[in-house]
Amino acid sequence: MLRTNTFLGIDIGTNTIKVVEMEKGKNAPVLLNYAISPIPGIEALDDQKLSEKNEKTFSILKSILKEKKMKESKTKVFGQCKKN
Repeated sequence: MLRTNTFLGIDIGTNTIKVVEMEKGKNAPVLLNYAISPIPGIEALDDQKLSEKNEKTFSILKSILKEKKMKESKTKVFGQCKKN
């Protein structure tokens, strides 16, 4: 069952994925759940293998969401694009 006042924040970094589940509190947001996971071996993949990097990253993200039982539909994703 989705809780309408909860949100996920996802930060996909260079070497880690961070996820928080927050709820709208009366006076301030409330942290309900969080996870931080490394992305092992990601630095060994060069930019030519972008689809492999993405596949590995999203596989880890799916595992985090399943393990922590985070299922909210309102999600914020944060990240930086690499400039060439």
